Order: sequence, then C-alpha cells, then structure tokens
Amino acid sequence: MAAIETGRVCIKTTGRTAGEKVIVVTVSDENVVTIANSLGQKEKCNIRHLFPLDEKSDVKKIKEKPKKVRKKKEQHKGKPKPKEKNKK
Repeated sequence: MAAIETGRVCIKTTGRTAGEKVIVVTVSDENVVTIANSLGQKEKCNIRHLFPLDEKSDVKKIKEKPKKVRKKKEQHKGKPKPKEKNKK
C-alpha cells in the first residue's frame, strides 16, 4: 500500500494551515502532490509536509471553480444631451 496516493486523506503538518485535513488529488512526482482542502481549493504540497491517515476518499477529479466572465459595458459616446425646452 502506498502511503501517499490519489484519494488519501492527510493532515498538513507545516505552514499556516497546519492541522487541516486535506485530500490528495494528484501525485505529480515522487515529492510533490496536489491537494484539496475542505473548501475545494487546490494547491501543490511537498509530501514531507503531509501525515497520511488510514482514511481514503473516492476522488475522480475535482473540477476547478469556473471563473466569472464579466460582460463588456456598452461604450457611451459622450454625455446625453439634455432636452431643450420650448421658449415662448
């Protein structure tokens, strides 16, 4: 059984998020993995900074959150002209 594999639940041991449970999403090489936290945010992490647990999750692929696309605003051609009043 490999200690660090896709779907393995681990605890981060270093950094500002130490103590947080994470799931291994992909194994990049023998020292680096991509992990996802409870919010679904992904980041790369060294395997030396992870403590593997006996739990394993069924991970197929975590999709990244779609980026919001801003609509282009219509271009104004100057200020609108005020309405003229009838002079008598």
